[in-house]
Amino acid sequence: MKRQSQPVEVIESVYHLIKSQTGKIRLKDIIEIIGSREKAHYAIVWLTRKRKIKRVKGFGEGGIEYFYHDLHQGRTRGIKREGEAEEKYYSKRSMIAE
Repeated sequence: MKRQSQPVEVIESVYHLIKSQTGKIRLKDIIEIIGSREKAHYAIVWLTRKRKIKRVKGFGEGGIEYFYHDLHQGRTRGIKREGEAEEKYYSKRSMIAE
């Protein structure tokens, strides 16, 4: 991979990696490809805060590992993917009232 000096380029390349291998890529893999642990962490934190990716715990080669998923892949507003469970979010007030 070519040397990247701009944070935006690093973020875009990490997002592209996660998008192309969603659910299969680990932080260790991203660090190997990018070449810098600090840049990889920065990009992952930025993408997580912008809610473009999410970290999911799963079983890997070394036991429990974290994998990264693209949250915007194949989604359209109002249509759920097959097998996706409904989630309910409650505020503290609604939980106290019940």
